[in-house]
Amino acid sequence: MASVNKVTLIGYLGNDPEMAAFPSGDRVAKLSVGTSTKWKDQQTGEWQSKTQWHKVALFKGNASWVEGKLFKGDLVHVDGSIEYQTWKDKSGVDKYKTEIKGKHISLLKSKNENKVTQNNTQDYNAGVADDDIPF
Repeated sequence: MASVNKVTLIGYLGNDPEMAAFPSGDRVAKLSVGTSTKWKDQQTGEWQSKTQWHKVALFKGNASWVEGKLFKGDLVHVDGSIEYQTWKDKSGVDKYKTEIKGKHISLLKSKNENKVTQNNTQDYNAGVADDDIPF
């Protein structure tokens, strides 16, 4: 049986994307996406909420697309896979990192409409050119 590593997030950006470049020239964008859960406390009747923050990395075309289009407070939809990393720091202490490797990102709602230009596309799917879509 095949296995699947797929993550779908719909949440708000906690800050503007952090952009960086590799020596090869490829771009990476680091995002912090918050998702919230709300529930009614059974004992007090008060509404409670909890926000989880997810580290998302976008590469190449996806990274280039988000620059200047996504900002803190924007509602985004991200599809990708989850990756866990472990390593030892210089002192020999174990370190852990969990990150979503984004394959597709869409802007669902911009909190900063004035920063988004008229001709920005609302969605980017790496590797799929418009002429490759059969409909």
